Amino acid sequence: MTEFTNERPGSNRFKVAALQVVRETGDLFSSVAESTAGFVKEAGHEALEAGDVLVDIIAGVIGAVVSIGHDAVEAARGIALGVLRGKKAEPGSAFTTLAVSSRSVIRQVGRAGGDIAAATRGLVAGAAEGARELGMDVSEAVFAVSRGALQGAREFGYAAGEEVREAVAAMREIVRGREPGRSHFEEMEDTPMFFPGPMVE
Repeated sequence: MTEFTNERPGSNRFKVAALQVVRETGDLFSSVAESTAGFVKEAGHEALEAGDVLVDIIAGVIGAVVSIGHDAVEAARGIALGVLRGKKAEPGSAFTTLAVSSRSVIRQVGRAGGDIAAATRGLVAGAAEGARELGMDVSEAVFAVSRGALQGAREFGYAAGEEVREAVAAMREIVRGREPGRSHFEEMEDTPMFFPGPMVE
């Protein structure tokens, strides 16, 4: 992925800040997670609920990563982890924010011509890691990612949605072990392809 043509006016400050951290540390995953967590925490619940700030954060971070020639997979992983860390003080809305973030990641990656399936795998890995780190339900976190990623894939058609669903299914080992009963993720695997209802932009 070498070009990013979908920049939002409000995303530039997040892009510049994220780019600085990435260049200073040289560790893409950790720097993206750190930057995203800081942005989310600083924005606060009300601004994130309004939607635009969160979309700008995601667009800025993805734009920073793409501008220096990196693939968005590790960025997606870092974003998912960073979102959960940034919402640590507000766990009740963490998964909603994660779903909206995942939708934005898939849209940004898809519009830049990137690998949607790979980005989805990155989101799942980061969400699972963040949920475990913070004592949250891993299954719920992965379900939030799948819901958001599928919503984002709508823009690119049914085939893109199938790519997302298959990518989540390929990561099934990450969310095994929730007993008794079946996880939301396992239930999703057994259903026909679906597109969730609208979420606030």
